[in-house]
Amino acid sequence: MYDIIPDIHGQAAKLKGALTELGYRMRNGAWRHSDPNRRVVLLGDFIDRGPKNGEVICIVRSMLDAGTTSAVMGNHELNAIHFHTI
Repeated sequence: MYDIIPDIHGQAAKLKGALTELGYRMRNGAWRHSDPNRRVVLLGDFIDRGPKNGEVICIVRSMLDAGTTSAVMGNHELNAIHFHTI
């Protein structure tokens, strides 16, 4: 089963709240569900606008490394990459 979370925009507290509401808990360095078949799909826009961009990226990276999420880059990430490389 997939849990879909879109448009985080640097809102780490809201991301953690959504994960908690969906039954995920921080274990072994990443947010995980007790059901090993549950995964989060994050639909981009992790950064920009909110106060905790770095914390959001750390949460997303740890979940990617743990295999508990898939993530799609959003236009805000693409714009940040273009800004810093072009």
